[in-house]
Amino acid sequence: MFPRSANSLRFSKSQIHMILKRYKFLKREFQTGSTGCASGEKLSQRHQEAQPETVEQKHTENEQSDHQRKLSDSELTAKNNSGQLKILTNDEVSSTVKEEKTAKQPDLWKNPVDMRILPKKPKITDTERKMFQLSTYIFQEIGESGKNKENFLKALKLYEEREKVYQRGMVEFLMTGLENMKEWGVHKDKEVYKAMLEVFPKDKYLPKSKWMMELGHFPKQQQCAIDILEKMQNNGVIPDDKMEIMIEERFGHGSYVSRKYMRMMYWMPKFRHANPYPVPFHLPEDPIQLAILALRRMAIDLNNRVTVWKTVEVEENPLEDTFIASAQSPDQSDLIKAHPTDTPLVVKGSYRVWLRHKDLFYFVLQSNQGTPQESPGDVKEGSEFEDPDVDWTRLNPYMTDNEEDKSILVPASIHAQDDGTVMATCITGTNSRDSVLTWIRYLQKTNPQLEHIPVLFEIKTHTGQLDVRQPV
Repeated sequence: MFPRSANSLRFSKSQIHMILKRYKFLKREFQTGSTGCASGEKLSQRHQEAQPETVEQKHTENEQSDHQRKLSDSELTAKNNSGQLKILTNDEVSSTVKEEKTAKQPDLWKNPVDMRILPKKPKITDTERKMFQLSTYIFQEIGESGKNKENFLKALKLYEEREKVYQRGMVEFLMTGLENMKEWGVHKDKEVYKAMLEVFPKDKYLPKSKWMMELGHFPKQQQCAIDILEKMQNNGVIPDDKMEIMIEERFGHGSYVSRKYMRMMYWMPKFRHANPYPVPFHLPEDPIQLAILALRRMAIDLNNRVTVWKTVEVEENPLEDTFIASAQSPDQSDLIKAHPTDTPLVVKGSYRVWLRHKDLFYFVLQSNQGTPQESPGDVKEGSEFEDPDVDWTRLNPYMTDNEEDKSILVPASIHAQDDGTVMATCITGTNSRDSVLTWIRYLQKTNPQLEHIPVLFEIKTHTGQLDVRQPV
């Protein structure tokens, strides 16, 4: 095992410790009798196996084995008759084998490695629990006067004044602030995130070497700053250059916080302007302006016109005090004029549309039939489809000899969908049946033909059932 030269017989300390540890292990195993060499029973078995067997001993052993086999077969038949024995199929046997393999070898795909600096649920000590309680007390005390941006910044300044020297409970205080940001309405304000980063002291967490930088110096504080940037990313707030200077002054250029900032600055501006139909980042609080914005976003026709009615201003005794925002284009008005009076129109809804984190419900007036089309071969003289110089048989190789040049169809309207043709859309303030009925009465003023066309209401209630009313 070791070289035989006299110069190499000296062992190092690590080798001596290893030999002593192995000696103690073998001694313990020998005393307990768990090893194969120290067990008396195993030695006797080996001694018996080493002796030659006679013919009589073999004969008696064969008889005993046959007798045991007969007993085992009889016991199996008895258990099978009584129902105690369960015969496994091939699928069950394969499943049991797979379970044993998975039990022996843990699945790394189901339990991936956490790449965070700190685990997601670290063990909270008593002092950290007290700091969380104090930070929640600060936000509750200041939040009594109002939960807004001014009071949130006031809470941050109050902590900075109390903990100027030691910054005790800084991480717990900032984590509590992150949890309360949405409730206070400051989760999309860049100035608040900057104020939270200013709580970290300057030049205290700077790395002094590359090893300190790569090994994640001050992991608790770095993870807190990363959580602040993650909150910004989830709410779509893009950091600026001033925030980069703040991070470098507190954690250094190559820290994990700085790397997170650089990834955000690379990807977020790309995704911010990737939508060809952008939605304003700060949505208006007025529900009428939200309804107008949603209707213009859903409109296919560029000539779409949005009209807003307030029931109190239009009627003396309205059914409801609400607003109605209606969207209709001139082409849709022409479709209502061309619609036959014996075929009813249908009001369907309500359907949900999202504008970032806000949702609205809209209703649709549509026809279950397709777009009104002229019959083949009935093209009027002087129309754009009648051109004597055009030979349609050459342009269309599938045209037969029986067809004429005028056997073409009028192109479908852009408002024709798979389930029908959309005549108008609306959003009301209450999303009720009475408000939709009022909308149809207001449409009749700008579309006189609608007074002669029956209208059915298929409106879904809050229980999900259809409410079908009689024609108006």
